[in-house]
Amino acid sequence: MGLRFSPSSLSDFAKCRRCWWLDKKHKLKLPRGAFPSLPGGMDRALKVHYDNARAQGVLPSEIVGKVPGLLYGDQANLKRWRNWRTGLEVEVAPGVSISGAVDDLLDDKVSGLFSMIDYKTRG
Repeated sequence: MGLRFSPSSLSDFAKCRRCWWLDKKHKLKLPRGAFPSLPGGMDRALKVHYDNARAQGVLPSEIVGKVPGLLYGDQANLKRWRNWRTGLEVEVAPGVSISGAVDDLLDDKVSGLFSMIDYKTRG
């Protein structure tokens, strides 16, 4: 089994290397604390907003003319990728992967590239 890094794992490493090692080596996790309800509620509202735009085949008004492409069309895949347990995983070196969930994706048919959308509800 190779190393697997997520944004939160890398953040934990930056905060406390020993805590990160204890988690990875001995499965001793630090308590996470309460998840703030306002950012979680905003995240859900934004996903509904973007899903409604996707169903209509349009971009949400706040990004029209600012980004290339359309919203990714496969809602079933997107649902799976939005979950941190089943999100995307990319191998960046032999045995080393970066993984995480996505909020949404843009599909640019002209370039053949995808762009991740990450909703920010604070900071």
